[in-house]
Amino acid sequence: MSTAWEQLEGAALSLARSGPIKERLADAYRNHLALVNANELPAALRAEFHACHGMRPSSATAPPSRGCCARLCPR
Repeated sequence: MSTAWEQLEGAALSLARSGPIKERLADAYRNHLALVNANELPAALRAEFHACHGMRPSSATAPPSRGCCARLCPR
């Protein structure tokens, strides 16, 4: 089991690699950020972290990472 900081590092590395930004955002969320236990984060970061997890995709069948990507990567 990875700590929150290890997951955040993994997400940053996913974002820094080459490839389309939407794929990198989806990978960072799906493989790292979705696994972060917010209780392991400093109290000052928890509310903002929960707000990011509150983003929902426009389609009920789409994964949560798609909602995040859609908001971060406008057409």
